[in-house]
Amino acid sequence: MATLLETLYAELREVRQMNEEEVCRRYNAEYRQEILELILEDIAAEEQLCQPSLADDEVDSGIDYDAICRVQGLSRYC
Repeated sequence: MATLLETLYAELREVRQMNEEEVCRRYNAEYRQEILELILEDIAAEEQLCQPSLADDEVDSGIDYDAICRVQGLSRYC
């Protein structure tokens, strides 16, 4: 099963191969460029959702790791 991103890229390739009249008829649009821009916006939004979020890793949890190591008898936090 194709992912949404793969489907969008396939649709983009297909639209790029069509002429203005075909695109307008198929998508009920006035301009081919309008449809291309919409597909590209959808691709950008989907790629943004697929990017791993580093924010969760960068957030300090507030845990004092040095204190935990001292309590456990470890020389330092590794």
